Amino acid sequence: VEGFNKLRSKKEIKNFLSDILTRRELAEIIRRWLVGRMLMEGTTYEEIIEKTGMADKTISEISDRLLNYSGMLFKIIERTSHHTTQVERIALRQKEYAIDRARDPIDRAFRRRLKFLG
Repeated sequence: VEGFNKLRSKKEIKNFLSDILTRRELAEIIRRWLVGRMLMEGTTYEEIIEKTGMADKTISEISDRLLNYSGMLFKIIERTSHHTTQVERIALRQKEYAIDRARDPIDRAFRRRLKFLG
């Protein structure tokens, strides 16, 4: 926690997080952030699942954290809810693309065939 207090700019925070988190971990944090925002905007679980591919159990856990725990997740999302960052838009588009590919029966069959041959 003390390390965060020493960061002086958004760029330093971004670089610090890039140094300590993998791309997958950072993407998961962004997805959870998006789900928190969607919940606060009144988006239904079904819509969130459709848009993010996140499990309903995880959405429920994020919802619980919004309402309980320290309340900081709620406060920070509320403070920043007026703008969606480019990173959030890209993360959501990537997830939507992955969901579309998983639903495509031809793509699934092709991947199964590759797995069989590989």
